[in-house]
Amino acid sequence: MKPSDTLLFRNRIVHDYFGVDFSILENTVKHDLDQLEIVIRQILSDEGTTWQFRSFADLTDASY
Repeated sequence: MKPSDTLLFRNRIVHDYFGVDFSILENTVKHDLDQLEIVIRQILSDEGTTWQFRSFADLTDASY
């Protein structure tokens, strides 16, 4: 998933919630988040940030 695709996907979910095809959303969550996590970690590393990115896998048990 390219960063531009991620932004478009986010905008679709936020601004056209009732028009979202939830089978596509489910497929994205199941199959694309691992690649997105790799990209996010690389960006954080390149920027030298101290912010710690939690794994998407950790979010399945999130209490927030």
